[in-house]
Amino acid sequence: MKRFFIFSILVAGFAIYSHSVQAQGKRSIGIRAGYQISGLFEGSGRLTGTSNYGSFYAGLFKEKKMLPFLHLGTGLEYCQNGAELTGDRKQVISYLGIPVHLKAKLGPLYALVGVQPKVKLSEKIILDGDKTSPTDEQKSKTMDFPAYGGIGFNILIVSIEARYHYSMFETNHGARNAYLQLGATLHL
Repeated sequence: MKRFFIFSILVAGFAIYSHSVQAQGKRSIGIRAGYQISGLFEGSGRLTGTSNYGSFYAGLFKEKKMLPFLHLGTGLEYCQNGAELTGDRKQVISYLGIPVHLKAKLGPLYALVGVQPKVKLSEKIILDGDKTSPTDEQKSKTMDFPAYGGIGFNILIVSIEARYHYSMFETNHGARNAYLQLGATLHL
């Protein structure tokens, strides 16, 4: 019930934002999806005893042209972060986030920077295909707040892009989420 309530608030917030954007300026809506490589980091390096975890991300986005070369974007995105732990265990955290970014375009090329407040939907430990709940020591915080930067290029109504996210706050007993997204967007 708690997850449904949080999800409903996020969807309502996105809908209110969509309707409150002024009528001036060109808008673009679409979907984005791709492959994500994540890990847990502590200080300047990877958390001891962990390695990368590969998964997917998917979401909706909306952008508004503010200047001929500058766009403001937001959206709603589902992703799975995590890490491969020692002993063939995986920690998988599912999040729902609201990315907000500024995108500078020069022809078909663009660069973007932004933040993505996220709410944890679920968390599990997987060992030999069996899913269990994490112990109190393994549990991550309910919220995550990564900053990100990325680059991409447009081909007609499709964009190919790469984004790197790094949590601004600790999410799990001194560890931070960091992940690279490689994917595509489809402008509708």
